Amino acid sequence: MGDKKYFWLKLKRDFFKRHDIQILEGMPNGKEIILFYLKLLCESVDHDGCLRFSDKVPYTSQMLATITNTKEEVAEKAIKTLCEFQMMEILDDGTILMTETKNMIGSETFWAEKKRNQRQSEDNVQTMSNDVQQQSTSCPKCPSKSKRKSIEKEKKNIYGANNNVLLTDEEFEKLKNKFPDYQTRIDDLSFYLSSKGAKYESHYMTILSWARKESKQTKVVTKNQFTNMTKSDIDFDDLERKLVKN
Repeated sequence: MGDKKYFWLKLKRDFFKRHDIQILEGMPNGKEIILFYLKLLCESVDHDGCLRFSDKVPYTSQMLATITNTKEEVAEKAIKTLCEFQMMEILDDGTILMTETKNMIGSETFWAEKKRNQRQSEDNVQTMSNDVQQQSTSCPKCPSKSKRKSIEKEKKNIYGANNNVLLTDEEFEKLKNKFPDYQTRIDDLSFYLSSKGAKYESHYMTILSWARKESKQTKVVTKNQFTNMTKSDIDFDDLERKLVKN
């Protein structure tokens, strides 16, 4: 019979002073979300950070709600929020990866490493950023290190009037270059999230989507205004000058 391993969770004394934990605590049902998160961390200690009901059956939100004694709607919200904060990942086979467990127990088995390598390979196939691709190819023998760099690079910062819009540094710079009124657009999303309680997978893509809809509406209004003009209303000389100019 092989040696049995015993693990324990090392929680730093400043855990509840972390910005992500403070933000979670300030959300509706925030304390329940943090407790749910801690329970999953403890559950994942003996499984190298990975959670599955069995080899063939992954956990569902309802199953996690049951084993953590959490309301199902709170568990669903917690899973979505923790994934957005990159404190949890759901792999393609349904396995739940608690991304911080490894650092809290300081060990890793072959199975966990294999899952991380598989996840990294699939991410590369699905068009990762150029910087992340360079990290992967420059250090092929240490995928765990390049994965940590990727997570740090993609970490989202908090923006908006109500401090609830999450953007990476790259996404924020793209908005600045694309929209002169980028701050207004970020604040508009911030107020909408606060007033409607809406949740989006990507706040960056939401801002782009709103801008696209706004552009389409402007084109429709302009087209209708021109269509409704009578022949006598149109200054064809002026129109010709504008078209030549454009």
